[in-house]
Amino acid sequence: MKNKLMDERGCTVELRTDYKGFLNVAFMGADKPVRTVRTIEEDINTVSWVKDIEFCEDYKVTVRDPGISESGLKICLEVKKDDEASFDVENRDGYIRYINDKPVNKKSKKTDKAVKVEVWIGGEKADEIEFTDAFEKVYSVDNIGLAEREYLEKVHGILYKLLHEIDRVCVENKIHYFLVFGGLLGYYRVGDIIPWDDDVDIAMPRRDFERFKKIAPKALGKDFMFLDYSEIGDNTFLDFLSRVIYTGEEVPVNAFQKVHGKCRSDIENHIPMDIFVLDNASDNKYIHTIHTNLLRGVYGLCMAHRAKLDYSEYSIRDFKTRLAVRVLSVAGRFIGTKTLFWLHDKLSMIFIRKKTVDYFMSNSYLPFMHTRYCKEWFRKGKRVRYGKVMAYAPNDVEAFLKRAYYDYTHYPPVEKRIPEHSPEHKGII
Repeated sequence: MKNKLMDERGCTVELRTDYKGFLNVAFMGADKPVRTVRTIEEDINTVSWVKDIEFCEDYKVTVRDPGISESGLKICLEVKKDDEASFDVENRDGYIRYINDKPVNKKSKKTDKAVKVEVWIGGEKADEIEFTDAFEKVYSVDNIGLAEREYLEKVHGILYKLLHEIDRVCVENKIHYFLVFGGLLGYYRVGDIIPWDDDVDIAMPRRDFERFKKIAPKALGKDFMFLDYSEIGDNTFLDFLSRVIYTGEEVPVNAFQKVHGKCRSDIENHIPMDIFVLDNASDNKYIHTIHTNLLRGVYGLCMAHRAKLDYSEYSIRDFKTRLAVRVLSVAGRFIGTKTLFWLHDKLSMIFIRKKTVDYFMSNSYLPFMHTRYCKEWFRKGKRVRYGKVMAYAPNDVEAFLKRAYYDYTHYPPVEKRIPEHSPEHKGII
């Protein structure tokens, strides 16, 4: 079974040993390489193969080559003798320290005892080996990350169903919607859902969203539910995103974990598709800043109505932001959600009758709420093939991605290539 997830994400290999001398990775990569030169320059976090790399104690690298899933991962190791060391290392436990290839300490511990090495592939222990001089083996990666791949296959199938149904309702009713963020990035990069992603987002201009909101409850099929942000639970707040939820199958997800215990039980463990709303942004940048800060303030007040609030999520933010979150999340307990939701909607649409150049996503998350998006990108959109379904993308995909991500051409760090809504992921791949 071809491991497509590993093909795109890369194969992370760790070599763990208590041996205090030097080992050499003579070769690590596909047994029959598909890529003979480095072609994925935008992925600076991986390599196509490893050759003649010396290391002491542990070693970790991510190798990315489709040949690995086809022919297996080949690992060739060698014990590096003391008199073969070619780089400087600190003296430890009586071993020689080399400077300019000349020994400084003559106390050398040479041994013919077997070297023990643990081989970890994709975060899973694949082997525990012993060798005295050299080792070579080809590992199959067919079952590496199998549970995660099965989860993603199921989630991707549901996301296709959600997008197909939303597209059907929108096309029949001439409602505009567009792929955005990770979903759009997947279209740009692979023409499909990003292999490790378990989320696809769409956006609608305000007038289209209001029409969809009225039509969707009756127009959607029997296995689909339109859920407004105000309907998650009684006096409960997760965020300001309305969603379409697939109710035909349960899948363990953590999408609603922040309101677990307060939200309605019929939506937990069901896959949602988030809808971002494009509202008019003031052409005056100072007014826009005041506008978005007011919306952030309402968001902060609403956070008091979650089941739990993890302040550590804001630990990397500046002091003013951390203080504002704490103060507002306490003050919000004295204001009902109906009042706060009404205030948010009124503030979001304050420029609805103005002719402005840009949109902004009024129901976006706090760090990104101020971002402006040119209206020209969303005038009509373009019809695109998105994996197994058809969808709409903004007119200028690259311009949107540059605004949303700035550096959208490079892959994220390997540790970020995880399905964020899966309760099973360990953050190690």
